[in-house]
Amino acid sequence: MKKILSLLLALLMLFSMSVVALAEGESWTCSNGHENPSVNQFCGKCGEAKPEEEEPWICSNGHENPSNNTFCTTCGEKHPVDIGEQIWKEPFENKEYVTALPLVQEAADQGDVEAIAALAMYEIYGYVAEPDYEKGLDLAQQAANAGNARGLFLVGRCYNFGHGTTQDYRKAAEWYQKAADAGDSWAMGNLGSLYIYGKGVTQDYQKAKKLLEEAADLGNADAMNSLAGLYCDGKGVTQDYLRAKELWEEAADLGDPTAMSNLGWLYYNGHGVAQDYKTSMEWYKKAADNGDSGAAEAYQKLLDAGGIITSDELVGYWTSNNGMHTFEMKKDGTFLTTVPYTGYTGDTYSLDYGIMSFFYSNNPGEKTRVLKFKMISDKEVEIYSYQTKTTYTLYKRR
Repeated sequence: MKKILSLLLALLMLFSMSVVALAEGESWTCSNGHENPSVNQFCGKCGEAKPEEEEPWICSNGHENPSNNTFCTTCGEKHPVDIGEQIWKEPFENKEYVTALPLVQEAADQGDVEAIAALAMYEIYGYVAEPDYEKGLDLAQQAANAGNARGLFLVGRCYNFGHGTTQDYRKAAEWYQKAADAGDSWAMGNLGSLYIYGKGVTQDYQKAKKLLEEAADLGNADAMNSLAGLYCDGKGVTQDYLRAKELWEEAADLGDPTAMSNLGWLYYNGHGVAQDYKTSMEWYKKAADNGDSGAAEAYQKLLDAGGIITSDELVGYWTSNNGMHTFEMKKDGTFLTTVPYTGYTGDTYSLDYGIMSFFYSNNPGEKTRVLKFKMISDKEVEIYSYQTKTTYTLYKRR
């Protein structure tokens, strides 16, 4: 009996020592300021649950820090931002740059490397204000130093164009290569262009083609344009306008105005496709509507040069002589008619969206509609004169 009591007493003492040892652990404080023993899973005063212990974070230099440290206690590096909390990305990627800016700035201030690279883009591309290349390069360098692919690309771009630094194609190529190795499609495309023109690197069309194909496979429309250019010129590849057309169509589907303009050029010249002024103008118009000033100029020249008229199904030509307008409309055949009009010496004419207009010589700023076209059938078209208030019917020439 004494042996049993001694054993029970020993166990009781062991249990008591364990409790004391646990109680001596680091205490925790709830959000209401109540201090509790570390063994308590709930606050003894308000019942709040004990917060879960977070994993420590390790800076890029390998120093381990408590999870709640904002800066590394050894080297001072900022705590990285949780990638899942990058709320700035959606508006930024949707080009809502004004909305995204304060969110990007906040994330960058907290050490988000991607946000720092995005902030560099604001300064380099001038998304919401005039570009500040020196500031942009400094931000890009910060992101690049942390191994960020877009930061590496932006540093290369600054050297490429001499933004915030002296232009240096060799350095541009070096930074582009680092960014390309990190998977940045823009760096691949720009490095490919350097190989095409032999800037900072030895000219090499095969290397250019390989880089541009890699970038195009990643959905980079700019690279698609450059790659199509190689096929058009037959540089490093067999000349192939149809392949160029495919690449430009793919880039145009992504909304790229340069590709749209290039398709306009392709159809205008009939390279690899049947020459088609109507389709050419449609592509030039799309490119112009998307901000391509060169395409807008090309579109206007087509309107002015020779009087090419467009409507949904019609391409036409017109001439003017001795106060008479002769219209020759082409669509699977030819329409021809002469419409009387009393003109003024020195008047000039323009064509816009299927409507012909003229400017009075004595008042160049005044523009008056003259004629409007309407397709009736594949053998018949109507022309309405705003001056005579008359509708003229044009029939297919036999």
